[in-house]
Amino acid sequence: KVIFVLSDAQIGYRRIGEELVPIHDENSIAAALKLANDLRPDFVVDCGDTVDFAELGKYSPKDNHFIGTLQPSLQRTHEMFAEFTAATPGAERHSVDSNHTKRLGDYVLRNAFELYGITAPGDKYPALSVPGLLKLDEIGWNFHGGYGLAEYEYAPDLAFIHGTDSVSQGSTAAKLGKKNHDRNIIQGHAHRMETQYHTDR
Repeated sequence: KVIFVLSDAQIGYRRIGEELVPIHDENSIAAALKLANDLRPDFVVDCGDTVDFAELGKYSPKDNHFIGTLQPSLQRTHEMFAEFTAATPGAERHSVDSNHTKRLGDYVLRNAFELYGITAPGDKYPALSVPGLLKLDEIGWNFHGGYGLAEYEYAPDLAFIHGTDSVSQGSTAAKLGKKNHDRNIIQGHAHRMETQYHTDR
């Protein structure tokens, strides 16, 4: 089986004058789509932080660059998921919850807690949630919620997560390996490539 993994696209925009300037890398997304199309994977796994949600972060804004950028950010993220669906016909697709994705739920809880978890009749996901706003189920994606514990378990010894650990000096994988002696874990979050090997009896 072929499993294609992507992570941390962090799609978003700054509005500079009348121009929307991406804070994500469109060239990387295009390259990943071409590779996925060539590989024809059996599974596609998105390890999270697909949309940045800078507009909903906990930090006070230092400028007005994120005014009116949330809608185009969500639209582009939906389009990216749909593009991967089109590029990988027949694949099973999964996306896991992440710290940037969690920003939306945290924002709703802080500012309109009565609306948290509200789901339209017949819908699978709450309206004010990432899978709900992006219509992930309608474009062929499964969402695994609950950041911190969210994972897609492909097999008992192989799971995909976004991750909560990001340790300096290249030791994130070593820390993760110590927590998972009996499983192989693939995570995003740390924004760098690391590998840790462990062999036991």
